[in-house]
Amino acid sequence: MRFQRLTITAIIVSCAIITIAPQAQAKMPANYVGGTAAGAFSGMTKTFEVKPDALRFKETDDVEFQSSIDARYRLPVLPISARTSIYLNNLSVQATGTYDLSIIPNVGAYIGGGVHIDEKTTPVVQVGAEAKFGKTVIYGGFDYLTELETGVAKAGFGYSF
Repeated sequence: MRFQRLTITAIIVSCAIITIAPQAQAKMPANYVGGTAAGAFSGMTKTFEVKPDALRFKETDDVEFQSSIDARYRLPVLPISARTSIYLNNLSVQATGTYDLSIIPNVGAYIGGGVHIDEKTTPVVQVGAEAKFGKTVIYGGFDYLTELETGVAKAGFGYSF
């Protein structure tokens, strides 16, 4: 129930941002590829376990630290980005589209949604912020996987191109 309210709130906030924010090009121009310094799943998670006798998925209710490779591609004219994350610990992929909101030059926030694909495909709501310093991008955010009732907090570094 708590997670459903969070999802509905995120959707309402994203609609408000899209309506209120100026439709100008975002001032966070960086396309980048990076990796998370740390990420954590909470709730029921699946991790790929390698043992000498078998390869299998392990389910747990614990918080587990994850690593991922992340990428962002900003559309040239609109303040919209395509983002993807490949989670290495549980062999899953996440693809989202986000609305980018400028805060100051080279610093922005984003909100959006998409899908998380592993054994089961689930919708995801995503919020975060990023800042560019030269060719380095620092980013972080929170992803909520609605059907799995799992949250992912991420922080990472990327290389801008």
